[in-house]
Amino acid sequence: MILENEILYSKQLNTALYQWGCRQVASHRKRGNHEQAARWSMAAASHASGKGSFGTLADPSLEAEIRAIGCGFTIGKCKKIRDGHDKHTTVHVLSEVYATGGHTRLCYRWIHIDNQKSRHLVVLTCQRGEIPKDLVHSIHENGGELFVLDIKLPLIERAQLLRDYTCKYADHVVLHTHMDDPIPLMAFAVIGGPPIIFLNHADHIYWLGASIADCVAEIRPSGHELSRKSRGIEVSEILPIPLEYPTSPASANHEFRTQVRSALGIPTDALVFLTIGSEYKYLPHQGFDFLATAVAILKNLPQAHII
Repeated sequence: MILENEILYSKQLNTALYQWGCRQVASHRKRGNHEQAARWSMAAASHASGKGSFGTLADPSLEAEIRAIGCGFTIGKCKKIRDGHDKHTTVHVLSEVYATGGHTRLCYRWIHIDNQKSRHLVVLTCQRGEIPKDLVHSIHENGGELFVLDIKLPLIERAQLLRDYTCKYADHVVLHTHMDDPIPLMAFAVIGGPPIIFLNHADHIYWLGASIADCVAEIRPSGHELSRKSRGIEVSEILPIPLEYPTSPASANHEFRTQVRSALGIPTDALVFLTIGSEYKYLPHQGFDFLATAVAILKNLPQAHII
């Protein structure tokens, strides 16, 4: 009972904090403080998608406020520039990329696998760290380009730059953005731009962008169901995760695996379970306990290894 009361209190507190942030967005927007409104929207969404979860996965009201900010930008005629390229052009938009991490790697592989069919351009809206060299190489090898928005610029200026860039070059846009990034919502608030695909790489938590997506690309069936039930999204498809298959001879792959097992102290014939994820994803929840299950597996399969 004590735990249930704590969870209820936490939910109520998180809800109140989020709603307070949303009221700040509306208040600043009405007074014409658009940059402050955009920053408050990022703060509210960051709270909801981080440790302030309160059971909501999308908020049409907040997204409407952010789009209203975007509708105040200078709107020119959308004119496509082909600049000598006949290929279909995809513009991938990411908030930030990392040397490790699923959504960065997914974008890299998408470009790498599809480099003969389409030209791929990449825009980074909030990049702070170093950009992975293999991502840069895949973009240039494809004949594309990397456009990094200056994080010192106001959010609304970055949104205007994103709108102008995609309007010139994109046949369609794929959003791989962070859950709290309001820049795409402002950039694509007006009609007449390219079709938007939202890659649902964080399907289990709150994110911004449902209201501007023409189609949502899911990575698993459970995310597909959550989009329909909890985000009001009807147009979504499950996208197979782009994997790179070995191009080396089987003997070379076997030798590599043997070397890796040896380095980790794992016998060549042992069964190996591998799991990768953020720490919070392994916390017990509603009767599901990953660590207890892992222990049970190892007790029944003593020769197995879990990494």
